[in-house]
Amino acid sequence: MLDAATVEVAASVGAAFTVSPGLDLAVVRASEEAGLPSLPGVSTATEVQHAHVAGLRWLKAFPASLLGAGWFPAMAGPFPQMRFVATGGMNARNAAEFLDAGVRVVAVGSALEDPAEIARLAEVIAR
Repeated sequence: MLDAATVEVAASVGAAFTVSPGLDLAVVRASEEAGLPSLPGVSTATEVQHAHVAGLRWLKAFPASLLGAGWFPAMAGPFPQMRFVATGGMNARNAAEFLDAGVRVVAVGSALEDPAEIARLAEVIAR
């Protein structure tokens, strides 16, 4: 979601939650007012801190492949209560590294277009 108007549209068609590429507290507030959990994107400690102060505990780390797996333990030090979904460039070749680094969820998108990736992802999930 990029703005409050889009949140209203999503809520009107039955969305269960909202996801944003970045942290916009107006979008978070609109989501909360609509009764929808919000998953905003973050990539800096400042954004994580703003999200924490706003009461969020789950965040989308984006783009995770560029942030690197080491970003997550670095954020866990000052923000141990925060939980992250790694998105952006995630696939079977890097998912395990991110999960091992403490990521709670790895979200894949374009990797699902490749049948070989699906088989490899199943192996990661089964481990």
